[in-house]
Amino acid sequence: MSFIRRPVLYSALRSNLTSRLLRPAPRQPLFTPILCSPNLLERKYGTCSSTPHSLELGKSCWRCKEDLRSSEVFCHNSTCGTIQPIPTSVTFFDVLVGEEVFDVNIAQLKKKYLSLQQQVHPDSYTRKPQKEFECAQVQSAWLNRAYHTLRDPLHRAQYLLELRGVQVEESESLDDPELLMEVLEVREELEDAQTESEVDDIRLANESKLKESIQELSLAFKENDLERAKQLSIQLQYWVNIKKATQEWSPNKQAYVSH
Repeated sequence: MSFIRRPVLYSALRSNLTSRLLRPAPRQPLFTPILCSPNLLERKYGTCSSTPHSLELGKSCWRCKEDLRSSEVFCHNSTCGTIQPIPTSVTFFDVLVGEEVFDVNIAQLKKKYLSLQQQVHPDSYTRKPQKEFECAQVQSAWLNRAYHTLRDPLHRAQYLLELRGVQVEESESLDDPELLMEVLEVREELEDAQTESEVDDIRLANESKLKESIQELSLAFKENDLERAKQLSIQLQYWVNIKKATQEWSPNKQAYVSH
């Protein structure tokens, strides 16, 4: 790459070909509430409202009518304890973390997830009333999606941005030509790599960039700099895709950095 003049490379980066190579891959919206599915619960029982609720006191137990916080998965009445639908206003953070923050203790997140997942597993509700069994099914699926979103820094950042009204369109790419050039260079290095040692060098350098981007994302969210967080999430997507390409590399397989 050293023989290519930077102005020429910048022009190439803005061409249709480069846009195709570097454009982030389409992704599904991370936050599609399913615990309050009208097709599964509301249509059948009329107990699962999608109206925004106060997280402090937002719903009543469908069985004993006890007042509950919107984020409670089970009725806290000791004589009831029935599994509850969760309103669409409740986020993954409300149930698994307690607050909307980028910096998440992954060990605590996993512990909370496993505890709840064990309690809501549909196998434990096969002899329960149909409503409880169906609620357990959607609870289990929602918790699984919530955990896998929050444990991954990139998905967590994208989800936080969505919650705060910032959308990262699939056609968006970085505005920094220096960084785009760096990504293109790494892509070509991977394509030209002949040995595992060469790929290991690329992998180690990329891990450093991953960590740096995550640290910068943490600071951006702490300062509520959402535009900066958006750009950093796009940047992190590049490093994540390079990491995936290095993991999939083999001597007889051409590396491809998907975006």
